[in-house]
Amino acid sequence: MTHTGGSHVYRGRRGFTLLELLVVMALMGIVTSLGTTMFFRMTSYWNDLKNLTELDAMAGDAFSSMHQDFADTLSARLSGVALQGISREAENDPNYVDRDLEDDEIVLPIQTSGVGQRSLTGGRVRYLVERDPSASTYTLVRFAGGLSDGGPPVGGRIPVIERANVIRLRFEYQPAGSSEWRPDWRDTTLPGAVRVSMTLSMPERSHLQVSRKAVFPIHVR
Repeated sequence: MTHTGGSHVYRGRRGFTLLELLVVMALMGIVTSLGTTMFFRMTSYWNDLKNLTELDAMAGDAFSSMHQDFADTLSARLSGVALQGISREAENDPNYVDRDLEDDEIVLPIQTSGVGQRSLTGGRVRYLVERDPSASTYTLVRFAGGLSDGGPPVGGRIPVIERANVIRLRFEYQPAGSSEWRPDWRDTTLPGAVRVSMTLSMPERSHLQVSRKAVFPIHVR
């Protein structure tokens, strides 16, 4: 309130102009858009992290299964059959950029104890990836069979990794007392160690990949 010539002049409180309201609304829209974008980015980030953790855990479970079999490996002298390591490449797959993916498999004699049996018996196990490019599924499986069965084991099929795609499986073999690694193994003697490399990815999200490697020593029996 101001005084002018003894008279009172009142000036009301000034409100927002249309321009000011438009500016505020525009700023609020920008802030909301940025917040929504950051929210979805963070959600995607945590989902990716969760999936990668799951892939890593599945690779660890697969290595645990292999560890037991490699620990029970029998020599050809005791089993009558030799360890076989087959090296090969996977067929071209449009879902993955890498066209030189290993698609190895291994067959090894092991000592086993059957259900209800007290004595140890011999058998063979086989690891490989079953590929179905039409369905984009690549499952790591373990087959089991007897020592006297002809051909590679095809029975006792157990999926080792089935909730993720194994897009790369590689076995390498180190002769006892050597530092070199071979891509395959056809000797009658056992290698000193086997190195396994795997690359896993999530179905429908092939950009999420985890690569793991482990070395398993072979103790001659």
